Amino acid sequence: MNIAAFTGTTFTGIMARRLLLNWRISPDAARRALPPGVRPKLVNGYALVGLCLVRLQRLRPQGLPAFLGNSSENVAARIGVEWDAPTGVQSSVLIFRRDTGSLINYHLAQCAGYGIHHR
Repeated sequence: MNIAAFTGTTFTGIMARRLLLNWRISPDAARRALPPGVRPKLVNGYALVGLCLVRLQRLRPQGLPAFLGNSSENVAARIGVEWDAPTGVQSSVLIFRRDTGSLINYHLAQCAGYGIHHR
């Protein structure tokens, strides 16, 4: 299979479940884990970190019938961050790691632009 053929492909499917598990940690602990140029976004003096657990069903390239789709359990380890930009302070979520139970996701995610997924 030519996995490079999936680069830039739009995928469709069903997010059957999304569970966010979040907790707070000290800003100093969060800073030690972050790359230069970003800092933890603080809420009431704490950094927020968490896991995002997602069950995907019928995931497939746009245009293929649903019965050809793949189902998977996935998790992302993440932290809220912010940084200074020319237009002001920007904020986002930094994902440290993605894991999947799907061999298909594991092999195709990076080629399709969804980052590296671990098994």
